[in-house]
Amino acid sequence: AALRKALIEAGHSSEFVFEESFTAAQVDVSKLPEGPFKVTFAKSDKTVTWKRENGSLLELAEAQGIKITNGCRAGQCESCEIRILGGECTHRIEVNHDGGETCLACQAVPTADLRVDA
Repeated sequence: AALRKALIEAGHSSEFVFEESFTAAQVDVSKLPEGPFKVTFAKSDKTVTWKRENGSLLELAEAQGIKITNGCRAGQCESCEIRILGGECTHRIEVNHDGGETCLACQAVPTADLRVDA
């Protein structure tokens, strides 16, 4: 936080200052929706059923051979951001993301049938 503040005070644009915290965040699976929900990946023209055991939208997509650009496992946080075209989802853990029309696929799970731009 101090480094971020110092960079911004030094004149660096805040939109080019990225930070990431690595923790052993534990997901309380019992608080996640159970499903089943239909998830449509619009660009891939594929609809699959999501259940709690499928994990995040990114994990679901990967299991189905659907490519979602991401660098999540390499420290490129927010690189898996996808547009929500319809339906609802939530993040499994607290993330630094405004939400709205997009979600972070690595942490997002549906709370109803969902259509995403992937």
